[in-house]
Amino acid sequence: LYRQMQCAWFSPKSGTAAGEPVPARLTFAAPRHVYDLRARKYLGQVAQLDARLAWGRANFYLALPYKIDSLHINVSNDSPTAGDTVSASIRLGIPADAPERHAVAVEIVDPQGGQPLWGQQVVLLERGTGQIQVPIAYNDSPGTWRIRATELFSQQSAEAVWTIRAPSTGERR
Repeated sequence: LYRQMQCAWFSPKSGTAAGEPVPARLTFAAPRHVYDLRARKYLGQVAQLDARLAWGRANFYLALPYKIDSLHINVSNDSPTAGDTVSASIRLGIPADAPERHAVAVEIVDPQGGQPLWGQQVVLLERGTGQIQVPIAYNDSPGTWRIRATELFSQQSAEAVWTIRAPSTGERR
């Protein structure tokens, strides 16, 4: 998935019973922009990182040569009708030539604030861009629908909306 992914394995030979977390230092060949998935925060551009490793629990970091910038979503149609498909283009602020894939958690929110299971998914972004298709069903609730996306490491997020109008008399529903 990542061009230069590395795994640092902490495997003690003895004393494997659960205990207090132990200090560890991660050293990078060059300064990197580091994100902590568990803490859901950006740790800065660093050449080394001091951490604490808990027994039997993994730490997840993303170390990149660039900082993840803002996330944007644009929808193809902000007032679709039943039977239409809304295309949502997702764009992450990273260098255009960055080869890494990034993942965003996407959720659809209906006008009542519900989150249908079909609208919850993870979308992989190639070179910072991706797309999701949302079909508009004939029985979808009228009102404002939302699509929200959150990049999993940086927690950058964005939202876009579309409105389904109530059918007029005589329209198929």
